[in-house]
Amino acid sequence: MTAIGTGTDRGRGALRRRGFIMAAGVAVALTAACLQPAAAADPPRTASFDLTAGRTGMVYRIHLAEPPEPAPPGGYPVLYALDGGVSVPVFQAIRAVMETGPVVVVGIGYPDDPASSVRRRYRDLTPPTPPALIPVKGSAPPPPTGGQDDFLAFIEEDLKPVIERRLPIDRRRQTLFGHSLGGLFTLHALFTRPDLFQVFAAAAPSVWWNQGSLLREQAAFLSGGMAPMETRTVLIEMARTPPKEEGGDREAGKWDHLRAGPTGTDIAHALHGKPGLLVMLREHPELPHGGVLDHALADALFLTTGRLSPRAP
Repeated sequence: MTAIGTGTDRGRGALRRRGFIMAAGVAVALTAACLQPAAAADPPRTASFDLTAGRTGMVYRIHLAEPPEPAPPGGYPVLYALDGGVSVPVFQAIRAVMETGPVVVVGIGYPDDPASSVRRRYRDLTPPTPPALIPVKGSAPPPPTGGQDDFLAFIEEDLKPVIERRLPIDRRRQTLFGHSLGGLFTLHALFTRPDLFQVFAAAAPSVWWNQGSLLREQAAFLSGGMAPMETRTVLIEMARTPPKEEGGDREAGKWDHLRAGPTGTDIAHALHGKPGLLVMLREHPELPHGGVLDHALADALFLTTGRLSPRAP
């Protein structure tokens, strides 16, 4: 397996990392523009609006960041980011200190109160999951699950057409980004609908969810579900192993048990070298689960705009 060591400081301490990129016979070029701090420029134009899913009638809060630069001849590259209420502000912070190039960022979130949003997030990002396999604390009721395909249909059938009516979009340069359960969903989209995006970026994906049922989708994808297609890039970024729940009681032990099993690193190694896939793995053993978000989002942005680019060695 080819492993290319990398290490770069992109202009602020919060984005220092160490890790490695692996790919079948490729090197990874980080262009000079990527490494430069952002020059004084107009910030992205931002807007938020609500959009109803045709299949389910559920309402989503869409956070749209439009680049101030004019569109390239083929249209803007676009990054669809899950957990939009968090990911779009992170993008704005990245844009303030680093040159990303013109890119549309579409954050997908919820208009509900925080408690309701958490429950909806579980439903949208997970496969059908038995209650016994859902980590909840105390006597809290388990959240709903099993809405992955409805949510993916919303992105394809409802959201993308709206964005493409508002802005010129390059359909050949589309990225899906998700963190944690969002990373689980991103890999589900890769394995079931690889035609929808060119880059699939999963940060600290919860591959352990539902006793690792994602691995069955991966197996089907690799054994015959890969229709001929242009190369897809898969970016997986991992934090350190999640700490064990404190307390040492039965509930903490249950959480640790549910979270055990396969990881995004296992997914990356399984996909490495497969035709039509360029797999990039970066590991951040110094970072906690949530701390990998800004690193992974920056890399996903640079992949989307071509500032982080795979090329022949």
